[in-house]
Amino acid sequence: MTPEQIETFFGRITDPSTSRPVAPMRSQPTSLLRTSLRDRALFSLLYRSGLRVGEALSLDVADVNLEGGTFRVVGKGNAERVGYLSEETRPLLRRYLRSRGNPQAGPLFESREGRLSYPMAYVLFRRYAEGLKRPDGKPVTIHQLRHAFGTERAGRMDALVLRDLMGHRNIRTTLRYARVSLERTRQAFEEFDRQHTRKLPRGRGKGAPQKG
Repeated sequence: MTPEQIETFFGRITDPSTSRPVAPMRSQPTSLLRTSLRDRALFSLLYRSGLRVGEALSLDVADVNLEGGTFRVVGKGNAERVGYLSEETRPLLRRYLRSRGNPQAGPLFESREGRLSYPMAYVLFRRYAEGLKRPDGKPVTIHQLRHAFGTERAGRMDALVLRDLMGHRNIRTTLRYARVSLERTRQAFEEFDRQHTRKLPRGRGKGAPQKG
């Protein structure tokens, strides 16, 4: 997802502290306030902390340390790692949990039926991401929030640190994000060069300073 698409996506999820509009919802498993807080917190966690969708949905309240800004998550291969909450995500989670009465146990993200499921999270994502397309014309996917986390940090962060944050077992997986980031840099350069760079005059040697 491009930075512009990220901005559009989050702009469609109501922040209860503002009057920003919410994307139309056909069904609301909980109150609008709680749903909005949950959705913003979930998608912010994917985008700001780089979690896989399944990892985020598997989190329990007890896995999160809001005061310390950390969480423990079990990733692929049952490998446990420590993740970090951004300054934006932390207050969202705090407000969301407060709307649920500050539970001390149970799933971090809930629906009316219990733990929020992957299919439900995907449906929510599609509603907020309606009309957003990848370069190949296909709709953006929920995984691209994590992908955006990686590409935005590739080249600006030590690859080993990024590997640990994203829970990759192989550094080669992490380095793919660096290649994607470099390709986007090249595309941006070429686009600007085509549209905004003035062509230099063709020299004919007239008026050139004489040697000596």
